[in-house]
Amino acid sequence: MQFHLLVAACAAIIALSATEVTAAPAHEVQALQRRSIFDSDYVKGQKQWRKNQEAANKGYATSNMANGLTQGFVSISNAIASKISGKHH
Repeated sequence: MQFHLLVAACAAIIALSATEVTAAPAHEVQALQRRSIFDSDYVKGQKQWRKNQEAANKGYATSNMANGLTQGFVSISNAIASKISGKHH
């Protein structure tokens, strides 16, 4: 008989502790959900911003390299043209 009481008492304690854990007020649950959505969106935004920055940096590097090559080509062309025409700048 005592064993049944012990089992019943344990079951009651487990049931009470389970309801305590799950019975958070609705507004708190909603706040936590909004917070987790905000956090995940914020993290996604941060990752996207970093990707954009890296892409922009690569783009600038490529663009600077292209500008450098173009300027180099122009100055070589000018040097050749001045040699041909006999003019020295």
